Amino acid sequence: MYTRLKPYQCLWLTLAICALVTDHTYAQLEEVIVTARRQVENLQDTPVAVSALSETALQEAGISTITEVKQVVPSLQITTSGGKVPTVYIRGVGQRADRADLDPGVGQYLNGIFIPRTDSALLDAVDVASIQVLRGPQGTLFGKNSTGGAMLISTIRPDPLETAAELSGKIGQNGRQDVKLSVNTPLFDNRAALRMSILRKHYDGYLDNVSTSDRYGDENRLAATLRVLFDINDNFSSDLFAFWTKQDENSAGLTCRFQSDNNVLMGSAVLPGQNQFVSIAERCRTSELLAQDYKVLNNPEEARIQMESTMLALTIQGRLGELDLESITAWSHQYSIERYEDQDGVDMNIISQSGPLLFDRMRASSIDVPDEDRHQYSQEFKFSGNSLDDQFEYTLGLFGAYESLNNSPRARGIGPEGMFGLDAADLAGLLGGFSSGLPINSGIVPLALPQNLVSDLTNISIAIFSQFNWNLRPWLQLTAGLRYTSEEKRRTTKVYQTDYAGYAGLLNERLRARGSLASTAHLDGGVYSPIPFDDFHLLGPKPPTQILLPTPIEAKSSKRFSQLTPSFTATFFATDNLLDSFALDSGMLYITTSRGFKAGGLDLRGTAIQPFEAELVNNAELGMKVDAADSRVRINAALYRMDYTDIQVTVAETAGLTPINYLTNAGKALIKGAELELTLALDRWMFHLTAGYTDADYLDYTVGTTEGDEDRSDEPFPLVPETTASLSAHYTFTGPFGSITPRLFYYWRDSIYTGQDGDGPLFDSTTIDGQGTLGVRIQYLAPDEKIRLTAYINNATDEFYYGGGFGISRSYGAVLHAIAPPRQYGLEFQYRF
Repeated sequence: MYTRLKPYQCLWLTLAICALVTDHTYAQLEEVIVTARRQVENLQDTPVAVSALSETALQEAGISTITEVKQVVPSLQITTSGGKVPTVYIRGVGQRADRADLDPGVGQYLNGIFIPRTDSALLDAVDVASIQVLRGPQGTLFGKNSTGGAMLISTIRPDPLETAAELSGKIGQNGRQDVKLSVNTPLFDNRAALRMSILRKHYDGYLDNVSTSDRYGDENRLAATLRVLFDINDNFSSDLFAFWTKQDENSAGLTCRFQSDNNVLMGSAVLPGQNQFVSIAERCRTSELLAQDYKVLNNPEEARIQMESTMLALTIQGRLGELDLESITAWSHQYSIERYEDQDGVDMNIISQSGPLLFDRMRASSIDVPDEDRHQYSQEFKFSGNSLDDQFEYTLGLFGAYESLNNSPRARGIGPEGMFGLDAADLAGLLGGFSSGLPINSGIVPLALPQNLVSDLTNISIAIFSQFNWNLRPWLQLTAGLRYTSEEKRRTTKVYQTDYAGYAGLLNERLRARGSLASTAHLDGGVYSPIPFDDFHLLGPKPPTQILLPTPIEAKSSKRFSQLTPSFTATFFATDNLLDSFALDSGMLYITTSRGFKAGGLDLRGTAIQPFEAELVNNAELGMKVDAADSRVRINAALYRMDYTDIQVTVAETAGLTPINYLTNAGKALIKGAELELTLALDRWMFHLTAGYTDADYLDYTVGTTEGDEDRSDEPFPLVPETTASLSAHYTFTGPFGSITPRLFYYWRDSIYTGQDGDGPLFDSTTIDGQGTLGVRIQYLAPDEKIRLTAYINNATDEFYYGGGFGISRSYGAVLHAIAPPRQYGLEFQYRF
């Protein structure tokens, strides 16, 4: 007599046979603790789509920066461009623009403290205990609403019972030299403990600049953390946290990929002091050819990134009767900020955008140069408890934040020092004739079309949040949350105009100093009278710095945004009968509806401040979490659908002769997707699979341009791959010598679209091809676990691919992409004293 096995029984039987063939002793998956609902819970009992990485998991995967987390989390995409600012998307929702007047779409929290700016140098995982990635809108429990999700980063807690020290680091090719020292010591008869860590990261880079000896993709960072825990009494404890980091390095380096010369810059612009036989288009094509050899054409003076960040926070936790209390008080400061961004990808000064560019012009104009810095103060109170024998659990909270961004600059220059030229005939054709008496001849018209502004921005956020769990039955939990958020944005902007007449005098002085009899005069709006071709080139290759009028045009504006963001979850836990019937250890099914909200802001177009609206995400989600086969199999999966409205997008357009970027709102989008995380523990084998599918479509995306409304609803979502997947496998050999663990890892990312304007879909190169990379790691761990050595090879097959970037097809005629690292190898070490 035969018994037909059901499909799920076949799966468990297959896994059991694999385990028996391997050995007669079984490994089990460890319990994973998360705080996704602001309380300590088992991952498998938490009805949230969350991926959790412990300190050990981060070490095993070789993850040392936040940007590398994408390799092990489904539906998470992190890219960087020339400025090295991480662009984070979860389930197709994020924010690509690195701007002070725009909130991130994915919230980042360090020890519970909200990080408002994505460029605040929190790139390195310094003394990290865990990283949790929450997928989907987080609008109920966390300090700021976020439409895409949240990343929760926790550092290692000091241990009041042990004095310990740890030295770790990494060495490898291209000058890789990282070192970290951590020290833990008890204080005050074990009532308190202190832990501090110092990290230095140094890497020469992997991209050679053929114009100079500079290298790009380098790292030069210092960071330090200090954490002090103190048990005030039996009911209250304090947690003091300090963080400091400094970044001083080159940019990532950009490759110019030519698309079209049917525009002003690529097709007609002439740069002073350049070889007349070398066109911008030719240099762009050369840049792309060099890329395969990991070489770039960049201007070293326009590729520097400098910033310091400091954070202080005090967390008080306690218990008052049956009520748990928590207070988080935090202050952060970013200063010594200098960000030079070369946005053309060639060694010709075509498009320059940086704050120091404006400050140089202010110094040349005898205008006081302000210091750019940023401050944020935040306070959160959280109250939680339970009643009726734990049948009801509740969390109530208040959150407030005040952020000031002082003297935030925005400057842009077209051509060296903000000057380029056009043939008079070409200019007349582009403008349809010229009313200022411009003669049509073979002369070159000098053009100075800069953008010079500095802004003070203030962001004030106040929120009341709540969440209630009702354990209605042993197998049913209902969760309801509600949050009210009010945010006020204020902006004061000073627009400095060029002293065009005074600048004409500087240009004529330069011409006379170099033996020319020609002269030019300002005609209108940065357009000068033509001069002979050869005389125009005498102005370069570095023309005089533009001078500014001393009195700027000032604009002020403020706008308030508010929103209720509810959430509701029904969680169904598997009963004992169900667990026995399906041979499960634990199981749950949850259904969630939630809303995410991200406040709008105030953008500048010309000299006027214009608001853009808040965006909303309404999410519906079905999730499942299962442990089976004696805790050797773990399956977590989710299906979701999100209605995304008033999407904040960055648009690149041309105003007259000048390319501009501005913020606006797209109408609607629909995002559907699925996620899977599968973990198998088979004796000494461990397998981990993740997969994410994102189907994102605009339903309404109309942009107003100088030529009228443009329908862009057929465009792909930017920087969002349709599919991502990762697979890792490792096997542990154990013996009296310790353990040796070889690990193979493969990561796949589908193609990503990088366009910013309506012409992007016309060119295949706007889309970066899909790419898979293979990694190899071999770890040795001593028997007493004091010594850990790991040899690694990243991108083992040495695949060439681009990791991110942006396209400005219409105004520039190219896309600018950042080359991802080639094969890298080295050795990681750790010694615990």
